[in-house]
Amino acid sequence: MATKTPNEALWVEGPFHSTQTDEKEMLKMGAVQCLKRNFGLAGMLGVSSNIIVSPEYMLVSLNFVIYNGGSCLLLLGPFLALPFVWCNYASLMQLVKQYNTTSIVCKTKANSAVYRIPNAGGQFVYVSALLQHTRGRVSMPLSYFVGWLGVIGWQAFVTAICYGAATMTQGLVSLLNPSYVPQAWHGVLLTLLILVLAFTVNVLGTRELKWLEGCIGVLRIFNFVTLLVVISVYSPHASIKTVLSDHGSGGWSNSIASTLVGLPNFLFAVTGLDSIGHLGEETKNAAEILPKSMKYSVAANYLSLTVISVTLAFCVGDARKLLATDTTGYVFITLVHNAFDRIHRRSAKGATAAVVSVIIVANFAAAIAGMTTASRQCWALARAFAVPGHWLRNIHDPALAKHWYNRYINTPIPPNVLVLITVSCGLLCLIGLGSTVALNSYNSLAANALIISYVICHICMLFERRRWSWAMIYNVVFIGGGSVFAVLAL
Repeated sequence: MATKTPNEALWVEGPFHSTQTDEKEMLKMGAVQCLKRNFGLAGMLGVSSNIIVSPEYMLVSLNFVIYNGGSCLLLLGPFLALPFVWCNYASLMQLVKQYNTTSIVCKTKANSAVYRIPNAGGQFVYVSALLQHTRGRVSMPLSYFVGWLGVIGWQAFVTAICYGAATMTQGLVSLLNPSYVPQAWHGVLLTLLILVLAFTVNVLGTRELKWLEGCIGVLRIFNFVTLLVVISVYSPHASIKTVLSDHGSGGWSNSIASTLVGLPNFLFAVTGLDSIGHLGEETKNAAEILPKSMKYSVAANYLSLTVISVTLAFCVGDARKLLATDTTGYVFITLVHNAFDRIHRRSAKGATAAVVSVIIVANFAAAIAGMTTASRQCWALARAFAVPGHWLRNIHDPALAKHWYNRYINTPIPPNVLVLITVSCGLLCLIGLGSTVALNSYNSLAANALIISYVICHICMLFERRRWSWAMIYNVVFIGGGSVFAVLAL
């Protein structure tokens, strides 16, 4: 009998909107379908593209790159980091070639790990599957460790995104009202507000999340084009010789040290795309949709990051003067304002406010998608009895429960985990009351947890029995070296 292709997958009548392929894969994993499959290809592209916001991250982290690497790193950094970024996701794509247990024959060259195991657990499920020949002696403790790395990493991710949006709002207010003096507690209160809003959207609007993320994605595209045109046309241009001779103003002893410290910034710009795997149980025909969304999201985000980084390399101008005149805490806000000021002085602040507001909204969209990912990952870990508390495994199903708020909650969600994630992120952001440096340092350190989980997955691929190949060794060495390099440099 001929094998069906993913496009011929048949829909199963039921409350979860699954296909026959989805049902077979959940059965093979021994998992029960609890979440409704609300996401298609367009929805997953919106979520996966918005969660890493690579070009916006490049703008927000411009202060860091100016000190560490300078214009030279802005020009060369995307190309130096490209092998590590690509090998990260190429290595994950190797899993489908090792564990092709689905009933679908795949004919594409690039497929992600989530094709084989469309499970909300993500990396800890991959590690368990890769090391199943150890009969639990290695797979159980290592998958437990990787699962908790994901919990810590995603909570720090959500906190960092919300705190970044809050401090960016303070910077914009400082530009519009020069008499405003930013306070640490202002930023913390704004962070808590964004967390509550993200929680509300996750609880009440999960079914509409794909439309919200899609609309914000379209808005980001128009904002990106506007920024690119304004900065490239109306900012002062530097020669290639000036760009290559600028290695940052951080006071490093040589250019190599400055570059090594700044280069991991480009690796972190695409960290977090494993969120696609954590939404595997909410994606229709996941075996086909998830690999495509991962591939397209990496390509689109990294291409836009490269374009904006090269543009900034030639258009930053005098970095020291720009840092000295910045009053917002974010150099890119001052850079955009100066460009608009050359177009029309009286409208410069309003135009800058519009552009920066879209970037803040993009960060808010990333916070929403990040909270969705963090809750599903933690819920999957609790379902595997790796998180204490049976109440974390509960799923609220509006079709079964009889509560007054069912009229607002329109799809099954893990509500207890969402509350836990919101409270823990809120407690983390309180560190900012004592020291913003301590909060940013913790977020940077915890973000490495996600990278370490990637590295462990790739090492498990390398040591999985009877699966040695030069292509795999090539991928594992590159992403392992790139990730460890990022951790050591920080």
